[in-house]
Amino acid sequence: ADPKRRKTFIKSAIRFLRQYNFDGLDLDWEYPTFRDGGKPEDRANYAKFVVEMREAFESEAQQTGKQRLLITMAVPASLEYAGKGFDVKTLDQHLDFFNLLTYDYHSAYEPATNHHSPLYRPRDWSDFDFRADLNIDTTIQFYLKSGASRNKLVLGIPTYGRSYTLVNPDAHEVGSPTDGPGAAGPGTKEDGYLAYYEICQAVEEED
Repeated sequence: ADPKRRKTFIKSAIRFLRQYNFDGLDLDWEYPTFRDGGKPEDRANYAKFVVEMREAFESEAQQTGKQRLLITMAVPASLEYAGKGFDVKTLDQHLDFFNLLTYDYHSAYEPATNHHSPLYRPRDWSDFDFRADLNIDTTIQFYLKSGASRNKLVLGIPTYGRSYTLVNPDAHEVGSPTDGPGAAGPGTKEDGYLAYYEICQAVEEED
């Protein structure tokens, strides 16, 4: 909210990025207006911050003759978080691209198995189902309708899985009842989570 602090951050960011030969800066605030300390004005202030940063990056590039530093932003899959916290139309004009956090739509602590990064809504779910919007297609459509450019949307594809403990080991389709998260993997050591290499290893051992 403080213009002086935004300016200080931007100046120090340019110095740091050039010193270590980075291509630009990726912003990841999870999430404006939400969580402890969040305020409604976060949405507008975050956009102001990006506008000022883009102007400063362009000015620095002109002065130095170097290629302009990039500005990218991680943005949520949740329609509520995206709508209340991000001025997508303004951000689209000043960001180089959006990094969409299109995963973890479902967690291993839910009472039934599900894809944590589903591309589309299952056909048998009604529009009134609370899970209806929890899919990548709905998220993408939201950003496009909110003013994002198609060529600035970078889709997040997870290379990990959410695992479950099944109530009945023989019932292992999507929607099967669960009894909590799956056992932790040997490498990642987190219940309900398996890295890609752990999944590959489990499949090989099963074969």
